[in-house]
Amino acid sequence: MAEVNPYNVKPVFKDKYYVYALCKPNGDVFYIGKGKGKRINHHFQEYHLKRSNSRKNHTIRKYGNSIKREILCYFDSEDKAYEYEEWLISYYGLADEGGVLYQYAKTRDEYSDKFINEISKPNLPKIEQKVYSEDVILQLYQHYFEESLPLYEICQNLGVKYDYATQVLRGFKCKTLYNKYITSGLISNNRNFSVKPRRSNNLTDEDFIEAKRLYDRGGISLVELAMKLGTSKDTLRLVFQGKKRCHIFGNPEDEKEYGGRKFKNEDVILIYDDLAKGMKARELATKYSTSQQTIRLIRRCEGRFKDYRDYAIEKGITQWLEVKAY
Repeated sequence: MAEVNPYNVKPVFKDKYYVYALCKPNGDVFYIGKGKGKRINHHFQEYHLKRSNSRKNHTIRKYGNSIKREILCYFDSEDKAYEYEEWLISYYGLADEGGVLYQYAKTRDEYSDKFINEISKPNLPKIEQKVYSEDVILQLYQHYFEESLPLYEICQNLGVKYDYATQVLRGFKCKTLYNKYITSGLISNNRNFSVKPRRSNNLTDEDFIEAKRLYDRGGISLVELAMKLGTSKDTLRLVFQGKKRCHIFGNPEDEKEYGGRKFKNEDVILIYDDLAKGMKARELATKYSTSQQTIRLIRRCEGRFKDYRDYAIEKGITQWLEVKAY
Protein backbone atom coordinates (compact mmCIF):
# COMPACT_ATOMS: atom_id res chain seq x y z
CA MET A 1 0.00 0.00 0.00
CA ALA A 2 1.39 3.38 -0.95
CA GLU A 3 2.07 5.80 1.86
CA VAL A 4 -0.40 8.69 1.81
CA ASN A 5 1.57 11.89 2.23
CA PRO A 6 0.21 14.21 -0.46
CA TYR A 7 1.62 17.44 -1.81
CA ASN A 8 -0.97 20.04 -0.95
CA VAL A 9 -2.65 21.97 -3.72
CA LYS A 10 -2.84 25.70 -3.01
CA PRO A 11 -5.85 27.49 -4.54
CA VAL A 12 -4.98 30.60 -6.50
CA PHE A 13 -8.02 32.43 -5.08
CA LYS A 14 -8.34 31.68 -1.36
CA ASP A 15 -11.77 33.29 -0.93
CA LYS A 16 -13.46 31.72 -3.95
CA TYR A 17 -15.28 28.43 -4.31
CA TYR A 18 -13.96 25.90 -6.77
CA VAL A 19 -14.78 22.57 -8.38
CA TYR A 20 -12.01 19.99 -8.50
CA ALA A 21 -11.25 16.51 -9.78
CA LEU A 22 -9.25 13.57 -8.43
CA CYS A 23 -7.77 11.29 -11.08
CA LYS A 24 -5.95 7.97 -11.11
CA PRO A 25 -2.38 7.95 -12.47
CA ASN A 26 -3.73 7.00 -15.93
CA GLY A 27 -5.88 10.14 -15.94
CA ASP A 28 -9.25 8.48 -15.21
CA VAL A 29 -11.44 10.71 -13.07
CA PHE A 30 -12.82 8.99 -9.99
CA TYR A 31 -14.07 11.89 -7.86
CA ILE A 32 -15.59 15.34 -8.48
CA GLY A 33 -15.95 17.79 -5.61
CA LYS A 34 -16.76 21.35 -4.64
CA GLY A 35 -14.73 23.22 -2.07
CA LYS A 36 -13.01 26.26 -0.74
CA GLY A 37 -9.62 26.80 0.86
CA LYS A 38 -7.89 23.50 1.67
CA ARG A 39 -10.82 21.26 0.80
CA ILE A 40 -9.09 19.50 -2.10
CA ASN A 41 -6.36 18.23 0.25
CA HIS A 42 -8.62 16.84 2.97
CA HIS A 43 -9.18 13.54 1.18
CA PHE A 44 -5.54 12.64 1.74
CA GLN A 45 -5.36 13.31 5.48
CA GLU A 46 -4.87 10.22 7.60
CA TYR A 47 -7.84 10.83 9.91
CA HIS A 48 -10.06 11.13 6.85
CA LEU A 49 -8.83 7.88 5.35
CA LYS A 50 -9.27 5.97 8.62
CA ARG A 51 -12.91 7.03 8.99
CA SER A 52 -14.21 5.26 5.92
CA ASN A 53 -13.31 2.28 3.76
CA SER A 54 -15.04 3.71 0.71
CA ARG A 55 -13.86 3.04 -2.84
CA LYS A 56 -12.56 6.59 -3.04
CA ASN A 57 -10.42 6.16 0.08
CA HIS A 58 -9.25 2.74 -1.08
CA THR A 59 -8.10 4.31 -4.36
CA ILE A 60 -6.23 7.07 -2.54
CA ARG A 61 -4.51 4.54 -0.29
CA LYS A 62 -3.57 2.45 -3.33
CA TYR A 63 -2.03 5.20 -5.44
CA GLY A 64 -0.97 7.72 -2.79
CA ASN A 65 0.95 10.68 -4.20
CA SER A 66 0.34 9.46 -7.76
CA ILE A 67 -3.24 10.68 -7.53
CA LYS A 68 -3.70 13.74 -9.73
CA ARG A 69 -5.51 16.63 -8.07
CA GLU A 70 -6.75 19.51 -10.19
CA ILE A 71 -8.88 22.58 -9.55
CA LEU A 72 -11.06 22.91 -12.64
CA CYS A 73 -12.76 26.25 -12.16
CA TYR A 74 -13.26 29.05 -9.60
CA PHE A 75 -16.57 30.70 -8.70
CA ASP A 76 -17.62 33.76 -6.70
CA SER A 77 -20.94 32.09 -5.85
CA GLU A 78 -21.27 28.77 -4.01
CA ASP A 79 -24.50 28.12 -5.95
CA LYS A 80 -22.63 28.36 -9.26
CA ALA A 81 -19.95 26.01 -7.98
CA TYR A 82 -22.63 23.53 -6.93
CA GLU A 83 -24.28 23.76 -10.35
CA TYR A 84 -21.01 22.99 -12.16
CA GLU A 85 -20.17 20.16 -9.74
CA GLU A 86 -23.61 18.59 -10.23
CA TRP A 87 -23.30 18.90 -14.02
CA LEU A 88 -19.94 17.12 -13.99
CA ILE A 89 -21.27 14.38 -11.70
CA SER A 90 -24.19 13.81 -14.07
CA TYR A 91 -21.74 13.73 -17.01
CA TYR A 92 -19.38 11.13 -15.52
CA GLY A 93 -22.01 9.27 -13.49
CA LEU A 94 -21.72 7.40 -10.20
CA ALA A 95 -19.91 4.05 -10.21
CA ASP A 96 -22.86 2.52 -8.32
CA GLU A 97 -25.05 3.39 -11.28
CA GLY A 98 -22.77 2.47 -14.19
CA GLY A 99 -20.57 5.58 -14.18
CA VAL A 100 -17.00 6.13 -13.00
CA LEU A 101 -17.20 8.32 -9.89
CA TYR A 102 -16.56 6.82 -6.44
CA GLN A 103 -18.99 9.03 -4.54
CA TYR A 104 -22.51 8.85 -3.18
CA ALA A 105 -24.09 12.22 -3.93
CA LYS A 106 -25.63 13.07 -7.27
CA THR A 107 -26.66 16.56 -6.14
CA ARG A 108 -26.83 18.41 -2.84
CA ASP A 109 -29.99 16.53 -1.91
CA GLU A 110 -29.92 13.34 -4.00
CA TYR A 111 -27.85 10.24 -3.31
CA SER A 112 -27.34 6.88 -4.95
CA ASP A 113 -29.82 4.12 -4.10
CA LYS A 114 -26.98 1.96 -2.75
CA PHE A 115 -25.93 4.65 -0.28
CA ILE A 116 -29.52 5.21 0.90
CA ASN A 117 -29.99 1.46 1.41
CA GLU A 118 -26.75 1.16 3.37
CA ILE A 119 -27.47 3.96 5.81
CA SER A 120 -31.02 2.66 6.29
CA LYS A 121 -29.92 -0.78 7.50
CA PRO A 122 -31.14 -1.35 11.08
CA ASN A 123 -28.11 -3.46 12.00
CA LEU A 124 -25.51 -0.78 11.34
CA PRO A 125 -23.33 -0.08 14.39
CA LYS A 126 -24.57 2.94 16.30
CA ILE A 127 -22.35 5.48 17.99
CA GLU A 128 -23.66 6.73 21.29
CA GLN A 129 -23.68 10.47 21.79
CA LYS A 130 -21.46 10.25 24.87
CA VAL A 131 -18.46 8.99 22.86
CA TYR A 132 -18.18 12.16 20.78
CA SER A 133 -15.06 13.88 22.05
CA GLU A 134 -14.35 17.60 21.92
CA ASP A 135 -11.90 16.88 19.10
CA VAL A 136 -14.67 15.32 16.99
CA ILE A 137 -17.05 18.21 17.66
CA LEU A 138 -14.27 20.69 16.83
CA GLN A 139 -13.66 18.93 13.51
CA LEU A 140 -17.40 19.02 12.83
CA TYR A 141 -17.42 22.80 13.38
CA GLN A 142 -14.33 23.37 11.26
CA HIS A 143 -15.44 21.24 8.32
CA TYR A 144 -18.95 22.69 8.26
CA PHE A 145 -18.44 26.38 9.08
CA GLU A 146 -14.91 27.16 7.94
CA GLU A 147 -14.56 24.80 5.01
CA SER A 148 -18.22 24.62 3.89
CA LEU A 149 -18.12 20.86 3.30
CA PRO A 150 -21.36 18.92 2.68
CA LEU A 151 -22.83 17.77 5.97
CA TYR A 152 -23.55 14.21 4.80
CA GLU A 153 -19.85 13.80 3.93
CA ILE A 154 -18.65 15.24 7.24
CA CYS A 155 -20.89 12.83 9.16
CA GLN A 156 -19.67 9.88 7.16
CA ASN A 157 -16.01 10.75 7.71
CA LEU A 158 -16.32 11.58 11.40
CA GLY A 159 -18.73 8.78 12.26
CA VAL A 160 -21.32 11.21 13.62
CA LYS A 161 -25.04 10.60 13.13
CA TYR A 162 -26.61 13.11 10.75
CA ASP A 163 -29.48 14.17 13.01
CA TYR A 164 -27.14 14.58 15.95
CA ALA A 165 -24.76 16.71 13.87
CA THR A 166 -27.53 19.11 12.89
CA GLN A 167 -28.38 19.59 16.57
CA VAL A 168 -24.73 20.27 17.40
CA LEU A 169 -24.35 22.77 14.56
CA ARG A 170 -27.45 24.67 15.70
CA GLY A 171 -26.22 24.86 19.29
CA PHE A 172 -28.92 22.58 20.71
CA LYS A 173 -26.31 19.97 21.65
CA CYS A 174 -22.84 20.57 23.14
CA LYS A 175 -23.81 24.14 24.06
CA THR A 176 -20.59 24.77 25.97
CA LEU A 177 -18.48 23.88 22.93
CA TYR A 178 -20.80 25.85 20.65
CA ASN A 179 -20.28 28.97 22.75
CA LYS A 180 -16.55 28.31 23.02
CA TYR A 181 -15.93 27.98 19.29
CA ILE A 182 -18.87 29.43 17.35
CA THR A 183 -20.48 32.15 19.47
CA SER A 184 -17.04 33.49 20.41
CA GLY A 185 -15.99 33.65 16.76
CA LEU A 186 -12.98 31.39 17.37
CA ILE A 187 -14.12 29.38 14.34
CA SER A 188 -15.14 31.49 11.35
CA ASN A 189 -18.60 30.98 9.90
CA ASN A 190 -18.04 31.09 6.14
CA ARG A 191 -21.53 29.90 5.30
CA ASN A 192 -22.86 33.45 5.47
CA PHE A 193 -25.74 32.72 7.81
CA SER A 194 -26.31 32.58 11.51
CA VAL A 195 -27.26 29.30 13.13
CA LYS A 196 -28.35 30.78 16.42
CA PRO A 197 -31.38 28.80 17.61
CA ARG A 198 -34.73 30.50 17.14
CA ARG A 199 -38.20 29.24 17.93
CA SER A 200 -40.37 28.48 14.91
CA ASN A 201 -43.28 30.47 16.30
CA ASN A 202 -41.11 33.60 16.10
CA LEU A 203 -40.79 33.18 12.34
CA THR A 204 -43.09 35.34 10.27
CA ASP A 205 -45.01 34.34 7.17
CA GLU A 206 -42.49 36.43 5.22
CA ASP A 207 -39.69 34.23 6.55
CA PHE A 208 -41.38 31.08 5.28
CA ILE A 209 -42.28 32.59 1.90
CA GLU A 210 -38.72 33.76 1.29
CA ALA A 211 -37.44 30.38 2.48
CA LYS A 212 -39.69 28.63 -0.06
CA ARG A 213 -38.39 30.84 -2.86
CA LEU A 214 -34.81 30.08 -1.93
CA TYR A 215 -35.50 26.35 -1.63
CA ASP A 216 -37.30 26.23 -4.99
CA ARG A 217 -34.22 27.77 -6.63
CA GLY A 218 -32.25 24.73 -5.49
CA GLY A 219 -29.43 26.70 -3.92
CA ILE A 220 -29.76 25.24 -0.43
CA SER A 221 -30.86 22.00 1.17
CA LEU A 222 -33.85 21.74 3.49
CA VAL A 223 -31.55 20.98 6.43
CA GLU A 224 -29.32 24.02 5.81
CA LEU A 225 -32.36 26.22 5.28
CA ALA A 226 -33.81 25.02 8.60
CA MET A 227 -30.52 25.80 10.32
CA LYS A 228 -30.50 29.26 8.78
CA LEU A 229 -33.96 30.00 10.15
CA GLY A 230 -33.41 28.28 13.49
CA THR A 231 -36.20 25.76 12.98
CA SER A 232 -36.46 22.09 11.99
CA LYS A 233 -36.54 20.58 8.52
CA ASP A 234 -39.82 18.87 9.43
CA THR A 235 -41.42 22.22 10.23
CA LEU A 236 -40.29 23.64 6.90
CA ARG A 237 -41.55 20.61 5.02
CA LEU A 238 -44.98 20.80 6.68
CA VAL A 239 -45.27 24.53 5.98
CA PHE A 240 -44.19 24.09 2.36
CA GLN A 241 -46.76 21.30 1.94
CA GLY A 242 -49.52 23.48 3.36
CA LYS A 243 -50.02 21.22 6.38
CA LYS A 244 -48.78 23.78 8.87
CA ARG A 245 -49.55 27.50 8.83
CA CYS A 246 -52.05 26.56 6.15
CA HIS A 247 -52.84 30.18 5.34
CA ILE A 248 -49.45 30.52 3.61
CA PHE A 249 -49.32 27.59 1.16
CA GLY A 250 -52.71 25.93 1.64
CA ASN A 251 -55.52 25.55 -0.88
CA PRO A 252 -57.12 28.95 -1.67
CA GLU A 253 -60.45 27.26 -2.29
CA ASP A 254 -60.56 25.95 1.25
CA GLU A 255 -61.94 28.01 4.07
CA LYS A 256 -59.00 28.87 6.34
CA GLU A 257 -59.15 30.54 9.71
CA TYR A 258 -56.39 33.08 10.36
CA GLY A 259 -56.14 36.41 12.11
CA GLY A 260 -59.44 35.98 13.92
CA ARG A 261 -61.65 35.40 10.87
CA LYS A 262 -62.43 33.03 8.00
CA PHE A 263 -61.66 33.78 4.37
CA LYS A 264 -63.75 32.62 1.47
CA ASN A 265 -63.22 33.21 -2.22
CA GLU A 266 -65.62 36.15 -2.28
CA ASP A 267 -63.77 37.79 0.62
CA VAL A 268 -60.51 37.71 -1.28
CA ILE A 269 -62.17 39.14 -4.40
CA LEU A 270 -63.52 42.05 -2.35
CA ILE A 271 -60.06 42.75 -0.98
CA TYR A 272 -58.62 42.89 -4.50
CA ASP A 273 -61.39 45.28 -5.49
CA ASP A 274 -60.51 47.51 -2.55
CA LEU A 275 -56.82 47.33 -3.41
CA ALA A 276 -57.67 48.51 -6.91
CA LYS A 277 -59.38 51.51 -5.30
CA GLY A 278 -56.13 52.41 -3.56
CA MET A 279 -56.88 51.24 -0.02
CA LYS A 280 -53.82 50.64 2.18
CA ALA A 281 -52.91 47.38 3.92
CA ARG A 282 -53.62 48.88 7.34
CA GLU A 283 -57.08 50.01 6.28
CA LEU A 284 -57.90 46.64 4.74
CA ALA A 285 -56.64 44.76 7.78
CA THR A 286 -59.01 46.76 9.97
CA LYS A 287 -61.92 46.44 7.56
CA TYR A 288 -61.62 42.67 7.16
CA SER A 289 -60.50 41.88 10.73
CA THR A 290 -57.22 40.31 9.73
CA SER A 291 -53.53 41.15 9.86
CA GLN A 292 -51.55 43.41 7.56
CA GLN A 293 -49.34 40.43 6.86
CA THR A 294 -52.26 38.54 5.35
CA ILE A 295 -53.18 41.56 3.23
CA ARG A 296 -49.61 41.68 1.94
CA LEU A 297 -49.86 38.00 0.99
CA ILE A 298 -53.07 38.74 -0.90
CA ARG A 299 -51.81 41.75 -2.82
CA ARG A 300 -48.62 39.90 -3.86
CA CYS A 301 -50.64 36.78 -4.79
CA GLU A 302 -48.42 34.57 -2.67
CA GLY A 303 -48.98 31.47 -0.61
CA ARG A 304 -52.55 30.22 -0.84
CA PHE A 305 -53.51 33.32 -2.83
CA LYS A 306 -51.23 32.57 -5.80
CA ASP A 307 -54.17 31.50 -7.98
CA TYR A 308 -55.58 35.02 -7.83
CA ARG A 309 -52.69 36.46 -9.84
CA ASP A 310 -54.66 36.76 -13.10
CA TYR A 311 -57.49 38.56 -11.29
CA ALA A 312 -55.03 40.96 -9.67
CA ILE A 313 -53.49 41.75 -13.07
CA GLU A 314 -56.97 42.24 -14.53
CA LYS A 315 -57.70 44.76 -11.77
CA GLY A 316 -54.42 46.57 -12.47
CA ILE A 317 -52.79 45.56 -9.17
CA THR A 318 -49.30 44.78 -10.46
CA GLN A 319 -46.93 46.91 -8.37
CA TRP A 320 -46.49 44.16 -5.76
CA LEU A 321 -46.20 41.19 -8.10
CA GLU A 322 -42.48 41.31 -8.82
CA VAL A 323 -40.54 38.39 -7.38
CA LYS A 324 -37.83 39.38 -4.93
CA ALA A 325 -34.27 38.61 -5.97
CA TYR A 326 -31.92 36.68 -3.72
